[in-house]
Amino acid sequence: MRSLFFLVLFGLSITLTLAQTIEYTYRFGNYNIVDKGNFQIVVFAGTQQYGAVGKPVMPYKQVSLLLPPGCEVESFEYELGNEVIIQGTYFLPPVQPDYPYSIGNNGNKQTLDNVYLNDELYPKKFCSDLVTQYLNGFSFALGKFTPLRWNPITGRLSYFANVKIIIHTKQSAQSQKALKNLTSSQNALKRVRLLAQNENIIDLYSQKENTDNYNFLIITNSNLKPKFNPLKNFYDSLNIFTRIATTDSILSAVSGNDAADKIRNFIIEQYQNYSIEYVLLGGDVGKVAYRGLYCNVVSGSGYEDNDIPADLYFSALDGNFDANGNGIYGEALQDSVDLLPEIAIGRFPVDNVIELNTLVNKTIKYQKYPILTDLNKIILLGEMLLDIPLSLGKDYLELLIDNHSDNGYTTTGIPSATNTIDTLYDRWDTVAEQYIFRWDLPELRPMLNSGSSFIYHVGHSSQLYMMRMSDMELNNTVFNLMNGSDHSYGLLYSHGCLCGSFDFDDCIAEMSLTLNNYLAACIVNSRYGWFNEGQTEGPSQHLNREFVNAIYNPAIKERHIGNAFIMSKIATAPWVDLTGEYEFGAQRWVHYCNNLLGDPVLRMWIDAVEVGVENTEKQYFSVYPNPSEGIVFVDNYFVGKQLQVYNSLGSIVYSEIISDNYIDLKKLDKGLYILKINDAEKFYSSKLILQ
Repeated sequence: MRSLFFLVLFGLSITLTLAQTIEYTYRFGNYNIVDKGNFQIVVFAGTQQYGAVGKPVMPYKQVSLLLPPGCEVESFEYELGNEVIIQGTYFLPPVQPDYPYSIGNNGNKQTLDNVYLNDELYPKKFCSDLVTQYLNGFSFALGKFTPLRWNPITGRLSYFANVKIIIHTKQSAQSQKALKNLTSSQNALKRVRLLAQNENIIDLYSQKENTDNYNFLIITNSNLKPKFNPLKNFYDSLNIFTRIATTDSILSAVSGNDAADKIRNFIIEQYQNYSIEYVLLGGDVGKVAYRGLYCNVVSGSGYEDNDIPADLYFSALDGNFDANGNGIYGEALQDSVDLLPEIAIGRFPVDNVIELNTLVNKTIKYQKYPILTDLNKIILLGEMLLDIPLSLGKDYLELLIDNHSDNGYTTTGIPSATNTIDTLYDRWDTVAEQYIFRWDLPELRPMLNSGSSFIYHVGHSSQLYMMRMSDMELNNTVFNLMNGSDHSYGLLYSHGCLCGSFDFDDCIAEMSLTLNNYLAACIVNSRYGWFNEGQTEGPSQHLNREFVNAIYNPAIKERHIGNAFIMSKIATAPWVDLTGEYEFGAQRWVHYCNNLLGDPVLRMWIDAVEVGVENTEKQYFSVYPNPSEGIVFVDNYFVGKQLQVYNSLGSIVYSEIISDNYIDLKKLDKGLYILKINDAEKFYSSKLILQ
């Protein structure tokens, strides 16, 4: 690799005029030039390699700018300043198509487009159109552009160090309607700030006052409703207030074109009236309707599906996903599809009371009784995706560990210093063209049965096959130690194709959730997952990296699985194909088919040192015995000081001034607790297990 560096001061300028014009300046300076065989790639910090198939790969910058309240993009222009010539001659590679994990390609490289024969600067159109999208009532302009210019014949390369975008806005009925989705949720406001490159515009929006809110809506049918009461009671006790609504009542009382439309309209009503943050669709597709979305991917001979099961439809609440009214939902260039979810959504893909009882019990037990020995343990499962060019799941998964700026965007990953990371990776001998090692169920079973806090899988799947295991091999005895007592129920994120097809009766992800052992929740694809051949980037990978970033990035630090899930959608939305440009499709495809099967409120246990309280000025103290049956002793130093006891979700369940050197906690349920003592100068904390 050759590296060239230019240092500049990075800054921005933002102007909001009376004419409702937004101005924002992007600055470019540091760059790397990376050799790729006979080609070179130009990398700027904060950009992503992008382009149309067969055309030159270019570094593109994301645009995600807040607009004034009730406004949308009317027009825009760019002002390009301070062109910098990069000395030398360069040859940029052509963009290769994306491929489904479970299909791949024949190994043929994409040929060069005719643009490589033109003695003129490329690209002529250096930016996408800007589209207006809405997140919790806030209007955003989303798009992308490249500061780079290249002449394919001469090899001349340059970039603009200053790129100012000027956005002219106008009031619109749709943007005014979006203001109804303003919420009092601090989680929502945090997501808006993370997406906005000009967060000072937030101050122009009026804040919605708190009303008689509740947090969590469960939608199920009348037969299953009573069996959700344990889950409701559990969350109510944690001040995550929950309501259960039946599809029968919704379908009879709410207007809409069909069952899915009525359910979505009800969710919108509850969100706008009560600022709900989470929705659980409590049943398989026969119990709670789904919406199938349309997408076309330009790859090979093309891939098309007009019925991709996408619970994004119930999570992103602006528009109706069918703006042209033709009954085909999710068309990229016709339907003004909302890509920014307002609420965290999950689905329990259960058919009957037995399956529901199992999944409810697993969800509660996982949160109440975390297995401390399983925390800070990650399992990475990587398969060989393609032999020519060699594409390995290992290379994708390694980008989930620690911090990375590979492929033009920066993510915070799983800290290797504080986690045990176990791996099963396919290895391929490129000379002998054969496997050196190919893991299978005999290697997988003991690894999963030894416990983990999260499982990440990059490999091939189908409706009845996932992680090198078919539905015929999956039963309660395979992962018998993943029972919530010996070891944790699993949390899984898989890139695999079709394993999450909850419209299929029954897909392997559904089976995994409804077993007494094994998974408590999973993020899986209802249709194809997609990768870039011979690379470490791809549409499914982008979502996965942003999901992990939402967990470990200290500025985000999501712990409810549904919040991390929708944060991954929000972060990738600017990279989904946009109105008016060539439709690549694969990033949109996974934006649709990537679903959470499980409870969106579920609190992920991934770090043993987390205590659910702030760590400022905190020191540790000992209690004994530990584990205890309810009576614990503390040092006499703490007599007379304030004690607070937190449960595993961070809620205070007990508080007193310590009057003796022992504390009676026998009234508390079994599980993990955090004891916090405040002596006015320092915070002391200790973990305690009641058994």
